[in-house]
Parts: sequence; structure tokens; C-alpha cells
Amino acid sequence: MSAALADWYEQTRFLVGIATLSALVVAIILFLVVRQISRQHQHSQRRLALEKQRLDTAVNNMTQGLLFFDASHRLVICNQRYIDMFGVSRDVIKPGCSFRELLMHRQETGTFTDDVDEYIEAILRNMAEGPSNAS
Repeated sequence: MSAALADWYEQTRFLVGIATLSALVVAIILFLVVRQISRQHQHSQRRLALEKQRLDTAVNNMTQGLLFFDASHRLVICNQRYIDMFGVSRDVIKPGCSFRELLMHRQETGTFTDDVDEYIEAILRNMAEGPSNAS
């Protein structure tokens, strides 16, 4: 019986060895792929940080005040020149602040005297009309 099973044992050991070697190769390949993805991610993060630094430098060295809002009228960028020009607080005027909140804060500080809602309505109406045709 052991002579009959000897061939089977040998094949089983061979297959277990091949399976172990295959699992090891897959693990090594997986490790190399994850390491490469991690390196690419770190490189992208460094590039993104550098580009953000460049944008911040350009925006904050402008001589004009700059505000940039997203489609939902939330503040994305506000440069230091705008803060200085209107004497507003960085605690209020920060990314995520709504256009209305910004104008209300300016009204509180005395640098905006118009009706906030009428002003917003006029701005939105002008934006919806698009650029005027100069004829």
C-alpha cells in the first residue's frame, strides 16, 4: 500500500511546493505593486503641494483683492489683499463661507452698505445673463 501511495505522496509534495512557490511569487508581485503605487502617490502629493504653494504665492502677491467662489456660492479662495482692503476677519472669511455670509460680515464691519439680498440677486442675475456683447 505504501508503494502504491508513494507516487501519490511525491506528486502531492510537488504540488504543495509549486503552490507555495506560486503564493510567494504572487505575494512578492503584490508587494512590488503596492510599493510602486505608494511611491506614485507620494510623488503626486509632493507635486500637488508644490502647485498649491505656487498658487498661494501668486494669489497672495496680487495687488487686487481676490475672491473665488464655487458653483454653490461657497468661498474657495480669498487672498490676503482682500482681507486687508476690507478689514474682514480670517475667522469668518475662509473656505466654505457663503457669499451671503461674506457680505453680512462686511456689512457688520461697515465696508458694505447696500442691501445684501438685493446685491446677491443682482450679481446672480448678471451671471445668468452672461457676458454682454460689445457692439
